[in-house]
Amino acid sequence: MSKIEFDILIPPPDPSTSKTNPDVSEDRREDQLCPDDPEKLKQQPLVAGEAPNTNCQEILHFTPKLLIESGKTSYRFRCPGPGGFQCALTGLVFVTTQEAELLYNTVQWDESLLQSAGRMAAGPLYDIKCSEEAAVCQLHLPHCEIIDAPLPDGLLSVVHITDDGMSILEPLEITDTHVVVNVPHLSMLGLIWDVVKRLWTKPVSSQVLLFLRPPHPTTQRQNLNMLLLPRNIALNEVKLHVTMFKACLKTPVTMFVVLLVLM
Repeated sequence: MSKIEFDILIPPPDPSTSKTNPDVSEDRREDQLCPDDPEKLKQQPLVAGEAPNTNCQEILHFTPKLLIESGKTSYRFRCPGPGGFQCALTGLVFVTTQEAELLYNTVQWDESLLQSAGRMAAGPLYDIKCSEEAAVCQLHLPHCEIIDAPLPDGLLSVVHITDDGMSILEPLEITDTHVVVNVPHLSMLGLIWDVVKRLWTKPVSSQVLLFLRPPHPTTQRQNLNMLLLPRNIALNEVKLHVTMFKACLKTPVTMFVVLLVLM
């Protein structure tokens, strides 16, 4: 029987790298740092439908309000004005041109629809709604690629699914963490891989969920279940399912999360 060992190093958080308030916090990562005052986001003149230049403005973190009904999680947040806003739970970044309320949730992929186009899911599929139709002009979707070299052309793209069918949006940019795309209007959007090009690409960044069950009353042995997930899967939704699983078992289950690279 083979044995697998993990050496896990978890660096402590640096309190000097973040600043928070109850609803929105400033993202201090160097590649998104900007000296502009956040209030200037509201004052910047914008042409309707034009994306603010998020390369020279802050990306502001927010924690959305969670709406849970029948085991389904939805996220709600009101953008205070134009700018870039990143969800702390899903990693999604919304670039807006005006104040608007967002409501979004994950939905089930239609695998047959993707297969017919030679594609496969590369992350969650989000159903996104907005109180103002043209308020969101750009979307940044988190990916799980390891960007240590240029990715193959056409590997990653964004699918846009409406009542009229499916269309594929080519990225404006692929950063170390996100795929950036302009959105003509909101509906169901998600990251997809080209099936053929995925076959010879590099490892992806992932997270390992370890579920430790209580000791058996007789043998005192414990079961440790392991679940592998891509990095861009929101853990809060996984935790919701774990909570429901605990309720079904009527026994405690402890969950641990480890980040690693899958070969």
